[in-house]
Amino acid sequence: MIDRVDLLKEAVCKHYQVSMSDLHDKRRHREVSDAKRMLYFFCRKHFKKTYQQIGKMTGCHHATVMHHKRRMDELLSFDKEEMRRYILVRDMVFGEETYIDAQDEYDCLIREKKLVEERMNEIELELKSLNKFKYGN
Repeated sequence: MIDRVDLLKEAVCKHYQVSMSDLHDKRRHREVSDAKRMLYFFCRKHFKKTYQQIGKMTGCHHATVMHHKRRMDELLSFDKEEMRRYILVRDMVFGEETYIDAQDEYDCLIREKKLVEERMNEIELELKSLNKFKYGN
């Protein structure tokens, strides 16, 4: 039986068009960094691996894994293209033919709502300060 982590590595390599050895390399090319970030995120989220286990598996420091995991969380909170990549890799690994499950979509929409509300508050403050300056109030 093929290990799910091996399936994940194959899916990440295929999707990002990098080699298996690239996942263990120290290079920082965009494609390689993106692939590593996806690999680390999946190992943490879906396979419940510790940062140390992931670092050992890929030959990097656990702090690097932590950084990439946090970065992926950030990207998934607003980047629809990154969410699409995540879904494609997830479907390759778990053999699903889904686009997004209800919980993922709900979580994504909640994050988007928060971002929109924060931006609306910022704009509102800008408009108030502009009006105050404009009319001398």
